[in-house]
Amino acid sequence: MKTSLERGWACGDITTFAGKVKLIATGFAESAVAVAQAVHEIRPKTKIQPKYSTTTGVPGVVAGQP
Repeated sequence: MKTSLERGWACGDITTFAGKVKLIATGFAESAVAVAQAVHEIRPKTKIQPKYSTTTGVPGVVAGQP
């Protein structure tokens, strides 16, 4: 998702690559990848592990979730 611009990342319909699928859901997923890449480049020691509602539960629905 990194662009030719310094500290520039992109996602969604503006990006192109082999096998690109232009769907809203794909754009949302690409945004998580772009953020993880940006954080890693800006702060190399920081680790990001995205979490999903399927593994963490939906807030307010699962007992104990805020």
